[in-house]
Amino acid sequence: MTIAAPRHANSDDALILDAIEKWVTKKVAPVAARLEHDDEYPAALVEDMKELGLFGALIHPDYGGLGLSATVYTQIVARISEEWMSLTGVFNSHLMMAIIVQKFGTPRQKEYWLPKFASG
Repeated sequence: MTIAAPRHANSDDALILDAIEKWVTKKVAPVAARLEHDDEYPAALVEDMKELGLFGALIHPDYGGLGLSATVYTQIVARISEEWMSLTGVFNSHLMMAIIVQKFGTPRQKEYWLPKFASG
């Protein structure tokens, strides 16, 4: 299933969604069933997710993140989940901690932790 960009999405959002679609089709779909069956950690896919910026998807750009909207982020999670739901847990659990720091952390904590979270 192709990600349909909402009408209000800007061109950056469309580029990100397109990149995710291509990555899922080319890299995730061919290996998901085997990795899941073998209970193998998807190290190569995790490296790809770092390069795509998924670990910083919701983190403000001031801290090295993409600063995506919840709408675009939800579309990304939905598309990846269609191929391999377990894979989204890798960056979703990571972002839960990052968002807590982003919302409730002190300036010092944000400066220290958010760039680390954003880079994966």
